[in-house]
Amino acid sequence: MSRRRSTSDHLAEHSLAKVEVLRYYVAAYLNVLERSEVSEVHILDLMCGEGVYRDGNRGSALAIVDAVKDHFYSQEARNCVHVWLNDSGQSAIDESRSKIERVEEVCGPLVKQLPEHIHVHYSYREALD
Repeated sequence: MSRRRSTSDHLAEHSLAKVEVLRYYVAAYLNVLERSEVSEVHILDLMCGEGVYRDGNRGSALAIVDAVKDHFYSQEARNCVHVWLNDSGQSAIDESRSKIERVEEVCGPLVKQLPEHIHVHYSYREALD
């Protein structure tokens, strides 16, 4: 009997699909909000996971930050956006670090490319808090 891979260190097929849908949704919704009277947007990912998994796949946190970056550089958008990335768990990939530390490391290069009115916040809290 083969041992099943843990979903804590790789993205399963259904999770890959979820991340793609999330990225598409964030991009489309930012376009809608840009054309409305909304001036400030908050996007929360309360259990954002590892950032990049052992299998090389990118998780929801990177999908969100990437969609926000692409939106603002393709549209010259002006809405203030706050992205809240949170995970209270310990990394299954690097047990000496928390998941949010890994997310901050992999999102950092993208965040540095964002304009001043885009803010990415990282936290290590229980999702219900």
